[in-house]
Amino acid sequence: MRRVQQPYADVFVRNRVDLTVPGAEEKIAGRLRDTGLVTVDGLASRTAVLAFATRIMNLVPHRDSDPDGLTTIRDTRRDAHRAGFAGFGNGPLEPHTERSGTPNPPRLMLWREWSTTP
Repeated sequence: MRRVQQPYADVFVRNRVDLTVPGAEEKIAGRLRDTGLVTVDGLASRTAVLAFATRIMNLVPHRDSDPDGLTTIRDTRRDAHRAGFAGFGNGPLEPHTERSGTPNPPRLMLWREWSTTP
């Protein structure tokens, strides 16, 4: 049986940067310039995500941000069927550009997936 290539997994592996090595921020900046994508590991808590984010980008809160400026994508059980609130339901979240209708949309976004299983 022929193995099906998984190009998406490869691109994440190729763009991984180890946050524990000296010069990690410079490597991140270079990868973002070259490919527009960086994969990192080791952000095990919300505090770690916030500390990392504030080191590499300007945090700009928006309508759905939590008090610390991060936005938690979760099922609120009340917003799922409202236009513009798909991230607060339990269905698929279609790819989109964040705040593309504003004069200065973000140039960099950070996504952290939290495991919901032990």
